[in-house]
Amino acid sequence: MPFIKKWGTALVVRIPGALVRSLGLREDDQVALRAEGDSIAVSRKELPMEDGFPEAFRNARGLVGPDIDLKS
Repeated sequence: MPFIKKWGTALVVRIPGALVRSLGLREDDQVALRAEGDSIAVSRKELPMEDGFPEAFRNARGLVGPDIDLKS
């Protein structure tokens, strides 16, 4: 059973590996949190597509290397 722990000034909950694998989660994935009664719901955050694939790609994993041209 996971516990709430302190990490710096934040509180964290570790997600068990089996659950991470079954949901296909990876480090640095963005998630949304919401309170549902006395529970916390975690859902995968959808990437913005208003600017098309290049913008979503940049937001998905941080900065894109200078050798990749996203303007064409």
